[in-house]
Amino acid sequence: MTRTNEQIACAIKMMAMAMQQQNAYFARMEAERAAADLEAADRWLCELEKIFVVLGCSPEKRLAYAVYMLVGEAEHWWRGTYQMLVARGVTVDWECFRAVFMEKYFPESVRHAKEAEFMRLHQGGLSVSEYAMRFEHLARFYSQAISETWKCTED
Repeated sequence: MTRTNEQIACAIKMMAMAMQQQNAYFARMEAERAAADLEAADRWLCELEKIFVVLGCSPEKRLAYAVYMLVGEAEHWWRGTYQMLVARGVTVDWECFRAVFMEKYFPESVRHAKEAEFMRLHQGGLSVSEYAMRFEHLARFYSQAISETWKCTED
């Protein structure tokens, strides 16, 4: 191979490595954004349910209020989803909304991943308060009942 060909081959190799690093970076950023979106969706739904309890909202009012609170992409998603559900003859109520919302913004695969993360959680280098916050955050995704005794033990 001539010197020029070697330089071209080296430049192509370096470009390919840079593109791989860039793709890995974008994939990591997308995963972090998706995780933040999931957390925001879960937090939004929990806040709505707290408001419903305080206001004593009936199931009929819950649906209307939740739909009113949707903005941006979520509002567009719901319009299309609602039309599709009605066309299929599905009764659209609060429980239906909650189920399709969770499936869209917090799919079962992600809930399972959060549950697995909870099962692998160890204090390690975390402070007690950091560990407790992480434990409480992930515990809500665990599908089994958690006793106080179990909370206090670590492998």
